[in-house]
Order: sequence, then C-alpha cells, then structure tokens
Amino acid sequence: MLSNLKKKVLLASAVVGALCVAAVAGLGIAYASSDAPTGSGMVRYAYGLYKSSRSTLDDGESDALRLTSTGLLSVSVEANTANGTDQEVVGNVAHDAADSGNPIKIGAIGRAVWETAASTAADRVNLSADLFGRLRVDAGYTAADAWYIQHAPAANTQATISKAAGAAGVKHVATGFSWSLSSGAGAPTPELITITIRDGATGAGTVMWTETVSLPATAGSSARGGQSGLWLVGSAATALTIETDSAPGANVVANVSLQGVSIK
Repeated sequence: MLSNLKKKVLLASAVVGALCVAAVAGLGIAYASSDAPTGSGMVRYAYGLYKSSRSTLDDGESDALRLTSTGLLSVSVEANTANGTDQEVVGNVAHDAADSGNPIKIGAIGRAVWETAASTAADRVNLSADLFGRLRVDAGYTAADAWYIQHAPAANTQATISKAAGAAGVKHVATGFSWSLSSGAGAPTPELITITIRDGATGAGTVMWTETVSLPATAGSSARGGQSGLWLVGSAATALTIETDSAPGANVVANVSLQGVSIK
C-alpha cells in the first residue's frame, strides 16, 4: 500500500507531465509514430492555414502558410505587369536590352554519334555536342552527299553534262566549276563560246551562271577558267547542268566540270 505522501507525489508528477505534453503539442512537436520519419525523439512539423483568398500584409507582418481546401500548399506566380495576365519567369536582362551581369553557362549532352529523332513534334530535345564539347550543327549534308561530274568530248563537240535530278525535296548545289578550250596542231576557227550552269536539263534549265569566251586563231592556243566557294542552289528534284552553248568549232576541244552537294 502506498502512503498518502507517495500518492500526492505521483499525482503531482502526472499533472506536470501532462502540462509539458500540452506545451510541446502547442509548439507543433510530437513524438515519432508509425507514419512519422524513422528515429527516436521528437519531430517538428510545419503547418498551414486554409484560406479561400490571399491575405494583404504590410511590411514586417507575418502570416500562416496558405493551404488549399485539399491541404495543398498554395503558391502564386506574379503576373506580367505589362498585361496582368501572362505568367512568366523573369530574367535580369530583357531581349534586345544591354548585356549585364554574369552569363549563365549552358551545357550539351556529349555523344560520339548524333541524337536520335524525337518521337513527337514539339517534344523537348537535348542540345548535342561531340565528346570534346564541340556543338553539333547539321549543315544539311554529309561527305557522302558531295559529287563531281565532268565531260571532255572530242574536238568540235558540245561539252555538256548534268547531275541527275534527286528525290523529292532534294536540291543540288553547285559549289565550284571549271572549263577549258584547247586547240591542237591545226589553227582553230575563231568563235565565241558561252559556258553556262543551268538549274535544269541541258539547253532548257534556268541560267544560274554564264560566261562567254573565245580562242585566237592560233594552233596550240588554249583558254581556261573556273571558280570555287560557290553556293548556287538548284530547285528540288531538278537536274543541274554545266555546258557550252554549242560545239566549239574545228580543231577545238571543250571540257567542263561541276562539283557540288545535294541537300534536303
């Protein structure tokens, strides 16, 4: 049997313990439970308050975190001050404004091969670089798309050659050309010869480049010319031609060549 003094001490201890628990609960603290983080001791929780509308505060005032009616944290994004409706993330420098501040470094995914195509239009895709960090840029063609054609017929014969039309959407691009007129032991008959690059078949396509030349009436004479670094783009699914406008005359051999790439 407990003495009356011991009963009074135990009762006082119980009252103090209950007051401590109540005080701790008021601070938002609870003992760990089966649905709380693993560990012993106490866990502090952050609470919010459901509000159907936002509070209006003055500088220095505080308020409870605002919750939705389903207990989700309510977060607002400030509207664009220009029209009051669009939601946007604002940077420190606007488009076409003077540059300022430190740059934001962007990166690309490094691969030894090109990225595979996205499965759906408007999907987000990776910026791609090679394994040295050099940005991959598609020029629209590869080395396999480059080509070279040449025609060197017999004397007094028109020189003409065409790159055959490509598939639908494929365009031939002339990047360079060369031509020559040469006479043999016999003196050539003086004649004006026009060399032409055409967007189309021989004698019919739109003229993209042309030059008129001639040879002196001297045995063994010659003339030649050419140009590189061009980018003469032909029409899609259309042949590209280089040619003389006619046969160059007796004792004269004409030679034409054309190089380029095919793009889509």
